[in-house]
This record gives sequence, C-alpha cells and structure tokens, in this order.
Amino acid sequence: MTERTTSSHWASTIVQSLEQQGVDCRQLFKQLGMNYQALSDAEARFPQDGMTRLWQAAARVTGNSGLGLGLARVVRPSAFHVVGYALMSSRTLIEGIEQLVRYQRIIGEAADLALNASADE
Repeated sequence: MTERTTSSHWASTIVQSLEQQGVDCRQLFKQLGMNYQALSDAEARFPQDGMTRLWQAAARVTGNSGLGLGLARVVRPSAFHVVGYALMSSRTLIEGIEQLVRYQRIIGEAADLALNASADE
C-alpha cells in the first residue's frame, strides 16, 4: 500500500493560519520530525501521518480544537494547487464539485471523495 500524502500547498496554508495565531511552526515541525523547508517546494508532499500529527499538535498548543475553521482567513485557490483554479473556472457548482472529486488527490489523500447525485437531489 502506498503512503498517503498531502501537497505542500495545503500544508503551507495550514502553517500560515497557525503562524497568524502565534504558533512557532518551525519549532513544531522540528518536534514532529517534519521538514519545514519543504513548504517552499511546490512539488513537495508531506506524509499524511505527519499532517495528522501536525493538526493534533496545533490543537494542543493553541487550545483550539476547531482551529481548522480559521483557515478561511488565509485560504486561497493556490492552497488547492491546480485544483483550486479548476474549481474557479467551473461554470456551475456541481461542475466544481465534480472537479474536486476528480482531482482531490492532488491536494491530499487523507480522504476519498465521491459525489452521488439522484434525479431529485
């Protein structure tokens, strides 16, 4: 089985939000055994296990278990790599969701998305 990963674009967005909240992410990455410098490499990917540990550590140091909600202040289309721009160029919401389902693994592999539509839903 191949290790699941997350793009450096998404990881950078998370780090930006945490740093705005006063978290020393360089130190946090060091404690977690993660490569902070890789955030600046557009092609880098982080192991999903490391990202999970990052979220857990961030919630612990901030005391905020809902810290992901703060991402809205910093998230930009580039956080989702090329998928963000594909979403923006979609003509309809459903087309955008279809693009997200199709290409979500570029962003991260933590989950497997699916879209199941019926005639009345």
